[in-house]
Amino acid sequence: MNVPENINERLIQKLGIHAGEYLILCRKGRTGEKIPFLCLPRKNVPLFVETLSLYNPQRFLIRSIVHTVRVCLLPLARISRLFAERKEGYGFLLGNPSRGIPRAIAIHATGTDGTREVVKFCEAEYAAALRNEYARLQTLKEICPDCAPTPLYEVEKPEIYGFAMERVCGQGINTLTHPGVFTLLEKLLRPGSVPPDHPLLVRLTEKAGLTTEEKATLSTLNLRSAVLHGDFAPWNLIDAAPRGVKAIDWEWMEADGIAGIDLAYGFIRCAVLLDGLSGKQLCETVVSRLQRTEAQHYLALSGWSGHEQLLFELAQAHLELTSEKEQFSHG
Repeated sequence: MNVPENINERLIQKLGIHAGEYLILCRKGRTGEKIPFLCLPRKNVPLFVETLSLYNPQRFLIRSIVHTVRVCLLPLARISRLFAERKEGYGFLLGNPSRGIPRAIAIHATGTDGTREVVKFCEAEYAAALRNEYARLQTLKEICPDCAPTPLYEVEKPEIYGFAMERVCGQGINTLTHPGVFTLLEKLLRPGSVPPDHPLLVRLTEKAGLTTEEKATLSTLNLRSAVLHGDFAPWNLIDAAPRGVKAIDWEWMEADGIAGIDLAYGFIRCAVLLDGLSGKQLCETVVSRLQRTEAQHYLALSGWSGHEQLLFELAQAHLELTSEKEQFSHG
């Protein structure tokens, strides 16, 4: 799909972002064009620095550089906050235009008591995905309130849709072996087992192309039901100590999911995007990580202990299905 790379500029206009008020940072696009991706408020230093926290690159080196810049600017931000008038305002991180949907995520300073909110925006014609995510956060608020940001309100404008949620403050997660990650996954476990005809299990089994023997093995497992995040990876996790690890970006959540899939999916994503692995080496690495002591307690609760290879195959199928859904929804 050929996507016009100026869709971020179009969104900037609809959001009312002006160069005089914002420092607009750009990166090079596929065709060499400048694509805006960060809009930092020039006259609000604390919000300027906080907006940088929205940019959480997958690669550790780039993430470390961004973190260092933020740390260097923090003293100036603190001094500014002490003496400056509290102002309402936004700082924006714009979405990847190659996905075909003009999106932005923003830090919103309310201007009254210093409260910060996170707001997701998109053009109104693409609002379905964000509306679904807002509904999913409402569901999570009822069944697992400590696992995700609290949804606050929706934003309805003629050309823009958005929703606001609690800003989760804390440190980024660099590895899925962080103890708090397993605590979060255990919180997402639900009562009851996954039946053999569970729709998600059927889809994953078909996509994975399991052998007759593997299907027979799968039918003997007592798999636990769980809330499925759907895109479980370190860059979607925040250590909000002392409240524990929380997950963000619940766009692909399924309330009636299968335990274990998120963890294996996350290991696959890290191995592919961060380690550059594929094929047999990818499989061996992920299975090895699933067999580590820190993962085994959770996998025993999930019903997968001793069947890490089978879990890898279903998680790989989930990754492929998610990629297909993303391409369809953005097409």
